[in-house]
Amino acid sequence: MRMPEEPAAQGTRGEAVSGKAIDSSEQAQVKGKPDVGQIHRELREQILAGRIPAGTLLSQVELAMSFGVSRTPLREALRMLQEEGLIQAESNRRARVATFHLDDLEAISGQRILLSSLATFITVPHLDSGDYAAMANSCQAMAAATDADDIAGWRAADAAFHAVHYSRAPQRLHHEVIRLAERNDLYRSVWLRDAPHRDAQTVVEHERIILACQQHNVLDAVHGIARHQARIAITVLTHAVPEREPAIIRAALQLVLGLGLAG
Repeated sequence: MRMPEEPAAQGTRGEAVSGKAIDSSEQAQVKGKPDVGQIHRELREQILAGRIPAGTLLSQVELAMSFGVSRTPLREALRMLQEEGLIQAESNRRARVATFHLDDLEAISGQRILLSSLATFITVPHLDSGDYAAMANSCQAMAAATDADDIAGWRAADAAFHAVHYSRAPQRLHHEVIRLAERNDLYRSVWLRDAPHRDAQTVVEHERIILACQQHNVLDAVHGIARHQARIAITVLTHAVPEREPAIIRAALQLVLGLGLAG
């Protein structure tokens, strides 16, 4: 469903997001007719940070005015947000910030564990010294981002790290793994609002994954990525609802660990 054009009508008071939703410091960053990518990144950051809460109606007219652009690039940015699952199109030609459900998180996490394990299984036997160097460089970039308290930089380096051990998977599989990873990160941002760049256990797990890849130890690499992703998903779910048993996540992990795959 494409984002429809909104008529130039005023929004319901207390529901529609206007230019006031964008901080003055953030407006300064988007001066001079921002492009679609800038608008998308700005709105995405505000949604993930909770400054635009779930369920909020978004006014295309007022957002376009706040960014100083026409509604054409604004609609394209909203379409990108909709594809990411961050907003939902409304029948009244508006958009609403999506709400997030725990059942979705668990299903997405289970899918991610299984498909990431498959992509890693396919890729590891074909990795070379250049790939190992790329993974090591990503780890160094993550460490630098941690020192600089740069969450966005850390996330980018983390994504680059994992992209290496998915890189030889078929294109459709690789694309789906990346999509699930982005969706999973979204849920982590919305519910946990933690500092992933301060997670010392992630550093240890990344080192184990690199070592397994260097040794072409497919089984250890697959198990390493499955455990890594399961731990993070269970942490998010437990934080949101401590009494809930993450059955799907544990089932996906046990399925991977029980396969006994060999390179």
